[in-house]
Amino acid sequence: MYVEQWMFWVTAIVFTASGYYFASNHFVYQDVKRITQNVIDTLTAEGFLYTEFDDRGEEQLVRHPFHDTHLEEEQDDTRSS
Repeated sequence: MYVEQWMFWVTAIVFTASGYYFASNHFVYQDVKRITQNVIDTLTAEGFLYTEFDDRGEEQLVRHPFHDTHLEEEQDDTRSS
């Protein structure tokens, strides 16, 4: 068995095992989920993200209104070069 093949299999086994460990660790998953929710809530409260409620009453992220007006300004640019 060549050294490259041996290293390939060792790397595959190590990272597969670490992936299974992190996926099965429920506490880490809950922390990541909580942090992600807090970041999204903070960005929404500060006005960096925009949300709307759909027909079912669920809050959905929507496109930032500045993006649309910025694109219109670029298309209507009449300045001379």
